[in-house]
Amino acid sequence: MSEKTKKQQERIAEHSTNQMQTFVRSAGLINAPNSSDTTPPEKETTKIIRYIKFSDLSGDTLDLLDSEQRNTHGMQQVLLWLLAHSGHDFTGYKKSTIASRINRRLAFHKHLSYTEYVAYLQHNPAETDILFNELLIGVTRFFRDAYAFDSLKIKLISLFKSKKDKEAIRIWVSGCSTGQEAYSIAMLVTECLEKLKMNLKVQIFATDLSAVAIEYARHGIYYDNAIADLSERRIRKFFVKQDNGYQVIKELRNMITFSRHDLIKDAPFTRLDLLCCRNVMIYFTAELQKKIVPIMHYALNNGGLIFTGMAENISGLAELFVPVDEKWKIFERRDNEVKPDLKPVTESKQQKTSTEKASAQLQYSHIKYLQEKFADTQQQLIMATKQMDSLLVEIKLVNKKHNTKTALIPNYPTPQELEQLNSNIKSLLDATTKDILLLHKQLEDLRFEREKILTTG
Repeated sequence: MSEKTKKQQERIAEHSTNQMQTFVRSAGLINAPNSSDTTPPEKETTKIIRYIKFSDLSGDTLDLLDSEQRNTHGMQQVLLWLLAHSGHDFTGYKKSTIASRINRRLAFHKHLSYTEYVAYLQHNPAETDILFNELLIGVTRFFRDAYAFDSLKIKLISLFKSKKDKEAIRIWVSGCSTGQEAYSIAMLVTECLEKLKMNLKVQIFATDLSAVAIEYARHGIYYDNAIADLSERRIRKFFVKQDNGYQVIKELRNMITFSRHDLIKDAPFTRLDLLCCRNVMIYFTAELQKKIVPIMHYALNNGGLIFTGMAENISGLAELFVPVDEKWKIFERRDNEVKPDLKPVTESKQQKTSTEKASAQLQYSHIKYLQEKFADTQQQLIMATKQMDSLLVEIKLVNKKHNTKTALIPNYPTPQELEQLNSNIKSLLDATTKDILLLHKQLEDLRFEREKILTTG
């Protein structure tokens, strides 16, 4: 063992002991040993290191994470699984953001590798939904960056003045999360029109990837803490008190159409006067931003505005938009003829080969898991039919003795119903057996394809 390795192990052991003592004291579980106590026994080292890895994902502790967690192939497996089950491709998101969110889920379940976590995802569909929503990072509130909205209000008044009576105003709020931003825009537009005394037709499209967030937004009910930053005047004007909080008034809710939409792959809304896309593209890679910005330019009318987040520095924005308020990130569409590339971002040959390999491996493991699950189900059904056969024999004997055709116990099935149930179970067993045979064939085909890819790759 090298001197360097020995010192690293000593530092890890010392760090582990200190972290465990801090945790035990704070939790009040037992009287924690002080610094003069001996080092934990060898058999406890693995357990302590395992805890320390996931107790604090920052600083020196992050260095203790298994190297496989930062392995591109391992992350690719997770993203391929999400793509297969959600239809959304997260490969265009910044790797640092993706890694930190996935590592949080690994930490929660105390998994030591991406491979272990993928196996867990395959056996627990609910975790896939949790991870999907975790990666969306739905952080929002009413009138976030209030001064930015004050500036936007001035720009909207100027824009609306160019409209004719009863003309349409089209607005798209992308990445609306649970609706606060969309309703903030609706309030702002209403106030602008009242000030101008104009009668314009307002159409606001609010979209997000999360179906849960969209459903929440449609109802428009928020608790006291969510509306705490709103003025009393806006609360009285735009909300109705409910037993479980405050609901946005119907007039405002009817102004907005909430729907699921994937900014990366779905067609954009067009002929827009305002595109509100705040703190969405901050999580995208520069390559993906360069693909999406021309689409946003295409979606807006001449003179249309784009309203982005304070922390966003979007690639290519200056080429297609004129800044009207650089501080608050409000831009006007340049009158350039740009044809956006609506095709997915193309992969290099090497990336494609790597993706195919990972996909083949993932499909192979998933089919194998399904095969095992079906085999287990088949075994349970066989046991159930045997128990049912035995029960039916006993019921027939009792039925013959008492000469009754009704259920032996109220609210329980009659012998005839039990026979039908047993017949249904046997039919299900036959169908399951066929499914297992089919899965076995698919497994063999996938094994062949996997070997072919690995050989030619």
